[in-house]
Amino acid sequence: MLAVLLTILKVIGIILLSILGLILLILLLLLFVPLRYKAEAYKYEAVDVRVHVTWLLHLVHVMLSYDGTEVVKKLKILGIPFKIGEDDQGDGDSGEESEDVTEADAGTEADAEEQTEDRSEVKAEGITETETKSEAEADEEAEADSETESEAETETEPAKDSGQEHKEEPAAEGTSEAETEAKDSPKKSRVEEKLSGIYNKYKHYRDTISDPHFKNGLKYAWSKLVAMLRHILPKKLKLKAHYGFEDPSTTGLITAGIGMFYGGLKDSVTAIPDFENEVLEGSAVMAGRVRLGTLLFYALQVLLKKDCRFVYKTIKAEGENKNG
Repeated sequence: MLAVLLTILKVIGIILLSILGLILLILLLLLFVPLRYKAEAYKYEAVDVRVHVTWLLHLVHVMLSYDGTEVVKKLKILGIPFKIGEDDQGDGDSGEESEDVTEADAGTEADAEEQTEDRSEVKAEGITETETKSEAEADEEAEADSETESEAETETEPAKDSGQEHKEEPAAEGTSEAETEAKDSPKKSRVEEKLSGIYNKYKHYRDTISDPHFKNGLKYAWSKLVAMLRHILPKKLKLKAHYGFEDPSTTGLITAGIGMFYGGLKDSVTAIPDFENEVLEGSAVMAGRVRLGTLLFYALQVLLKKDCRFVYKTIKAEGENKNG
């Protein structure tokens, strides 16, 4: 019995170890086996663009293509093609659904017409009642207005006299210089407060940026970001352009601009200017690789750097102060 239990535990242990080993192998493959990409673009009589992304000796292959009208996406895993982004729904149900929708719309339109007729009748009755009421109210309002006008005439005479007396009173003396200064002083104090606040902010940010830890952290993070971009950028680049514009001087200016950098790009760029015809065609081919383990290594270096953590904490504290 004990021997049977030991053999069962042994088998379970082997299965668990094999599963852990498989997971570790997949992680190592993801980290250290690069993703290879290749992009091709051609523009002559028509536009043709193709992008290929492969991993693990083409066991996984993703392809995107564009011929000027539509984008085609394809996926192959172990040589088995899989279609991406296509609808599986058939057209059989669409006719039935459309018929049901039309019937429902017809029913709702009939109900809406009946409701509008009922509302119009109710509105007509309401209008006749309001007209009769409005005539009686108009007569009462006319009588009340005549009475109020007579009372207002009697009251306006003493009011006019009192207004004249107020006008005849001597005006107050002009505001003194002390009062004007008192009115202008709040404005000056506000401007001074704003200027002092701007200066304090400038001084705070200047001291923060001039901190050696902050400077070293930014410099180190920037260097690792540049290293990431160099790793991602294509290692192979071939550009060929045949161009010409309506104005030959434009063609000459573009040719001169390309010539400034042609010394370092002569193996990658081929420029063919045309000073007689208006044309724009050419091709571009680029290829490179991306290793996830390398990108993760650079990211970990930034996270573990003490000065970079100082920069992160400083920026986070500034954001919390603004929100607070």
